[in-house]
Amino acid sequence: MKHIMLLKKVLIILLITTISMSCGSDDDTINTSGSIEGTWELTALSYKTQVGPTVASSIGKDIDNVLLNINSDGSTSGNGKTFTVETSIAGGTGTNSTESELILNEGEWHRDGNTFTWTGQGDSRDFTIRQLSATSLHLTGDYGDEMAFDLFNSIDLKFARKN
Repeated sequence: MKHIMLLKKVLIILLITTISMSCGSDDDTINTSGSIEGTWELTALSYKTQVGPTVASSIGKDIDNVLLNINSDGSTSGNGKTFTVETSIAGGTGTNSTESELILNEGEWHRDGNTFTWTGQGDSRDFTIRQLSATSLHLTGDYGDEMAFDLFNSIDLKFARKN
């Protein structure tokens, strides 16, 4: 009988140890300490626009050789290539050719921790760096203008390093 009780205690300890190890605090943070300077090719783009209760979701399609240069002198430039965006709103979808102002226009940038700020064409946008490695860059941003039409936008951009 003592052996059975001892075996139960050992099994309970093993079970608790296994559960606590599997629920342990893994470091889920992605390293974003790499250099952001370089030429980046856009590989994915999605954004949502909300005007009041109406939400439009857009996804970049046919993205090919759309480049963003983030230069060491604090400037940015893009090659201005257009691509197709498919937008879904109120049960319908449509496509149009577009470009991102970040990629189309020249601008300036600075980085503070995981915040990448781009300024150009009289506008400034803050993006959160979600991932930055030797080969990939993932930026997200939220911005809105509640004074004008209760407008809110969120954008998600993914890039692959070209150089």
